[in-house]
Amino acid sequence: MAEDSDTAAVEQVCRLHAEVTAPFPGLPGVTGVSPDVSEAVRSFPRTRDSARAAREFVTGNLDSWAGDTMVTDAAIVIAELASNAVLHARTPFTVTVSRWADRVRIAVRDAVPLADGRLVTKPGHGLDLVAKLARRWAVEPLADGKVVWAELHVPERG
Repeated sequence: MAEDSDTAAVEQVCRLHAEVTAPFPGLPGVTGVSPDVSEAVRSFPRTRDSARAAREFVTGNLDSWAGDTMVTDAAIVIAELASNAVLHARTPFTVTVSRWADRVRIAVRDAVPLADGRLVTKPGHGLDLVAKLARRWAVEPLADGKVVWAELHVPERG
């Protein structure tokens, strides 16, 4: 049955993105079609260790490519988004890291629909911090949950 859940997860990722894209270099078993964007996807169980594992997954995919500031910002963003999935949604979650030349999108999908179509932000905490670090961010309601994503600007290297 793992293959069925893998297929469902891949189909969900495809529905959430405008295009299927190439993976980060070195990711085995993933194929893509667009040379201008790379994508890495991983699912996590609902455990306390999952937020840390999600942070390591995201930063590990950015370390050799992005600058230190961007990796630090990405670590903060994924820590908040993954922690929210574990603490508030209380479901397993899937992290997608999409990389373009000028930006990175970190998305977390969980299985809890939005009650009123929005998420609560408190000044100086959680999603407010994500909003301050991100170029843009949003929550997208799904029939079987939601996706919260944030895009970070990639500074030009000089």
